[in-house]
Amino acid sequence: MRWIATLPAAFLTGYIAWFFVGAIYKHIASTSIGLDPNSAISRIVFEAASQIALGYFFVAGAEAVAPNHKGLATHGASLLGFLISGFLFMPALLKMDQSAMLGVAATLVGLTLAAKRRQQQE
Repeated sequence: MRWIATLPAAFLTGYIAWFFVGAIYKHIASTSIGLDPNSAISRIVFEAASQIALGYFFVAGAEAVAPNHKGLATHGASLLGFLISGFLFMPALLKMDQSAMLGVAATLVGLTLAAKRRQQQE
């Protein structure tokens, strides 16, 4: 029964992580560091950090909810994330949307980090 909840949990944890990293970064950047949240470097760092968190926690959420065969769940979620990212990269490339391409690349980094972590645990 928990296998049914694996994919929704992966999406939910990924987007919760994306939201929290974005909110924390914007708060820190605007209050502690004194960066303008709308400056180019701030937007690049925000985009990269939040998308890496989304990719990493997407895989970690699937792994945490899977009842057994956690390696299989990790690799399946990583593969699904890579496929979704590939489908999202093509329109960004065609429109030459650099922000979207950065987001997809950062998501791929997060997915790879989570899969690599699981591979080192095995």
